[in-house]
Amino acid sequence: MAAARYDVEKGGRNGGEGKRYSPPPPEHHLYPLQKLGALVWDKVVQEHQGWRLLTCIWLHAGVAHLLANMISLVLIGLRLEQLFGYVRIGIIYLVSGVGGSVLSSLFIRNTISVGASGALFGLLGAMLSELFTN
Repeated sequence: MAAARYDVEKGGRNGGEGKRYSPPPPEHHLYPLQKLGALVWDKVVQEHQGWRLLTCIWLHAGVAHLLANMISLVLIGLRLEQLFGYVRIGIIYLVSGVGGSVLSSLFIRNTISVGASGALFGLLGAMLSELFTN
């Protein structure tokens, strides 16, 4: 299937003649996430941008993704914060988030990764360990 092309009238310096316009490639919408610090394996390994392992935890791929993570964090985090305190929960969140980023970068190399799923699964693991021990 051929890429869609759209006619767009260009005014101003070009004299107003019709110009053919090709929409940007599908990956174009990912550029802002890459620029803000999304996890990209090539950039972490080849360009030594290890800070991406941490910054990708706070980036999300849209409003629905952000809302799903926030609701999960409220449901899990409030209960755990009452049990462990905010310092321990913060440490668990950061360590499991970076651990999730490392594992994500090891197994998924051809795409970018954003979101707090690794950190949320770490909190779920803490909740599960609390359930088993008490």
